[in-house]
Amino acid sequence: MKNPLPIIIFFTIYSLLNYWIGYRGWQLISHFIPYLNKKVYWTIFFIIAMSFVLSRIISRIGVPRLVIQVLTWVGNYWMVSLYYFILFGLAFELIRMLIVLPSFKGVGVAVVVFVISLLVYGNWNAQNIRLVRYKLTIEKQIADLQELKIVVLSDLHIGILDKQKNLIPLFDRVNNLKPDLILFIGDIIDSKLELLAELELQKFLTILQAQYGVFAVLGNHEYIGQNAEKIAQMLSESGITLLRDGYVKVADTFYLVGRDDVSRGHFGFNERKNLAQVMNGIDLSLPVLLMDHQPVNLAESKEQGVDLQISGHTHRGQFFPNNLITKKIFELDYGYKKIKDFQIVVSSGVRTWGPSVRICSVSEIVIINVSFC
Repeated sequence: MKNPLPIIIFFTIYSLLNYWIGYRGWQLISHFIPYLNKKVYWTIFFIIAMSFVLSRIISRIGVPRLVIQVLTWVGNYWMVSLYYFILFGLAFELIRMLIVLPSFKGVGVAVVVFVISLLVYGNWNAQNIRLVRYKLTIEKQIADLQELKIVVLSDLHIGILDKQKNLIPLFDRVNNLKPDLILFIGDIIDSKLELLAELELQKFLTILQAQYGVFAVLGNHEYIGQNAEKIAQMLSESGITLLRDGYVKVADTFYLVGRDDVSRGHFGFNERKNLAQVMNGIDLSLPVLLMDHQPVNLAESKEQGVDLQISGHTHRGQFFPNNLITKKIFELDYGYKKIKDFQIVVSSGVRTWGPSVRICSVSEIVIINVSFC
């Protein structure tokens, strides 16, 4: 590791925040369970607080899959719980300094109940995958194609907690939409492929059918997991065309361009090509569709003559108030935008990263009906 300082800082802050929440938790729970041993409480709390990290560590040393799954599930939900406990806890501490509040016990119970309610709602919302439709026009005439139906799957984040019985109905639902084109817009797989062997990904990905084929680009999570090359091979063997800074001419009527993720340079790979290099040789009199996991540097896409860009990555923050942050970071963090002849659609994703919780965002399958004239 070149520079461990960022990780040391992160874990120091993370540990201090957990200690603060744990201390407040002990104050609250000791009111209701006075006979609870303090050492037992802190041992359980430590396991919960560090479960996400522990799941990542032990996944490398041959621990039974069930143990990894349990720790991953607990860690996922603790992350979002901690997030809201911190937000509400800080608000409580601030108010407590300004005015006299009711008993700590009453406020503490209210906070716990509210956070649990948010998790329940957020889980239901995340599992409820919507169909979100866009109808747009590209002003380029094509003799043999007047309309194109594109189904977009962004941010599936397939991981160790997944089962075929949960994923196959999703893909059947996509097929029932009768798409002309299916696009995976990155962050398809989260875990190491070795941990997903029982899913038989290569087998059930072949379920997807579209007139002009199934295409994909990689996202940052394929690189974070040090898994990009194996995933690329698996997608290819599943009949999915992976575009990594390349393009194809589809049905001799339009171009589909796929960019490798902008983060690849941070994980030991060369920086991705600039878009001018990627699109070299493209006939701009035909429609140009671009897949890029992260909606960054939109000016480059516009300047190079892209007609429609499709992106994901942002999750629209996934849960409040992160959506306010993504709105500031990205020129477009969700939805549709048109800048003269350039158009872009950003999806909040089919599924979630980490906890299956969405608050102020939705899980979606995007359907784009493109007309040419």
